[in-house]
Amino acid sequence: MWTSIVKWPKEVSLPNAENESRDTHQSERHAWAVVEAIQEHGLGGEGEIFPLSVDVKFIPQT
Repeated sequence: MWTSIVKWPKEVSLPNAENESRDTHQSERHAWAVVEAIQEHGLGGEGEIFPLSVDVKFIPQT
């Protein structure tokens, strides 16, 4: 499993101190596709609010 991590500016209020949204994906390719779309089109695809940073990380299975 992979996780996409998007850090948002203060205009986006999320219930965590890092102001990050995270989603899990079956493949690294899918995770990168998500963050690349967010970088290109912004929050909700509206082109108004863009992330401060994005990352993709592997989640080891326990």
